[in-house]
Amino acid sequence: MREGINAPRINFPSITYYPLKAGESNTLFSCFHNTSDETAKNGKLIMSVKDDNGKIIHTATYTGDITGAMMATKSDFVPKEDNNNFWILAELYSDDKLIDSIEVNYSCETLDPNGCQKESSVLINPVTNLVDWLSKNGIMIVGGIILLVIILVGLLISKKKKYE
Repeated sequence: MREGINAPRINFPSITYYPLKAGESNTLFSCFHNTSDETAKNGKLIMSVKDDNGKIIHTATYTGDITGAMMATKSDFVPKEDNNNFWILAELYSDDKLIDSIEVNYSCETLDPNGCQKESSVLINPVTNLVDWLSKNGIMIVGGIILLVIILVGLLISKKKKYE
């Protein structure tokens, strides 16, 4: 606690899962508190998740008093698109006056450079890419091969009967 300073502050705005996956539930959250034993009246915390172009993916707002005890708010959301690079912006107001803000960049280059490279480049590991493609398209390939074998066997049988 800091004596004589009565100013709420933001502490650790974040999400529960990185990266953002389309259709998978995630939670935006932040802790915040007043830096003295007093209660700050008319507080408001606005949290936003934005993509690299500034498009808002999700926004959540807490409105109410802010005490000296550590407080937290959360908001569940389901992203519509996968996203490895985005920003979390948190802004804390007291009596409609901005008193604290923070922007946190979630970037695959910073958080998971190897994972970022795998997703951003098709040529990083051609064998892995081929195996992934085959696992996704295997049923169609096997079906196509079976159909081709049936056609070839049919042609061979019809030619054999023609020469008999």
